[in-house]
Amino acid sequence: MCQIKSCHTRRSFIEQTQQTAETTNMSEEATGKWHRYYDKGFLPWDSGKPASQLVEFVENTFLPAWEAATAATAATAATTTETTGEQAPTASSSSDGAATAARRRPRAIEIGCGTGASCVYLAQQGFVVTGVDLVADAVAAAKERAEHAGVSDCCTFLVADAFQLPWAAEAHTDSEYEQQQQQQQQPQQEEATGDAAVTPHSYDLVYDCQTFHVLRQIDERGIVAVYKRLLRPGGYMFTLTGNADEPEVGPSVLTREELCRAFADFEQVSVQPSRFDMTPTYASLSQPPLAWCGIFRA
Repeated sequence: MCQIKSCHTRRSFIEQTQQTAETTNMSEEATGKWHRYYDKGFLPWDSGKPASQLVEFVENTFLPAWEAATAATAATAATTTETTGEQAPTASSSSDGAATAARRRPRAIEIGCGTGASCVYLAQQGFVVTGVDLVADAVAAAKERAEHAGVSDCCTFLVADAFQLPWAAEAHTDSEYEQQQQQQQQPQQEEATGDAAVTPHSYDLVYDCQTFHVLRQIDERGIVAVYKRLLRPGGYMFTLTGNADEPEVGPSVLTREELCRAFADFEQVSVQPSRFDMTPTYASLSQPPLAWCGIFRA
């Protein structure tokens, strides 16, 4: 998110994007700033495509693991039926169960979804997707992109402040099995009702690209707590954020140590240097700005 056309320096970027809010929400000034980006049609971070790092992770890591876990769940259910003679729970025999769990689609949420390219890609890969952005014009563009791609039935887009998400009530039961049932059932209920609330601990993947390095300037602990509240146990946090190893150009940056410290309550899967994908704005550079690709698990 840097105005490279006018100046390639970090100073220029910081002057444009410095966050002024002192509480855990986006100030009116900051909100207006992001609206002005869309009003001007100046989206330096937007490649119009899903991030290449996200594509690699989803296709080479997440989906193979998901398919293996799904197959294992189905095999366990079949073994139970064969060895005990008891029918494993199904959608017809209980509110949810092993068979439904085996068929459950992965759920993803993108914070700062912009015009929705990554959300649409995730939906095309079989995810039920929620995209959140502060700017109504961004959300409108994301909805249009999803409709054009034929995946609007499994995409929900919200105009919302990441610090003030419209949380749904969190279910509380005494039974671990009932908790698992309710977590499995919730996505189907949400798809059927069109409920736009965000349910705690219901996402298998939280994704952001060039969002964390902005929100951490307002309240780092607060936004990390939001990410953790969104994720199911074992769910993935995937962030592409500015890298302080190349501070002269690009968006706001942080060091590897700062990134790892921010997500210290997560399991660290991978933190690797990378580069943001090329955009029309970045084309004026010899190469796109340096990034961190951070993958963590709740």
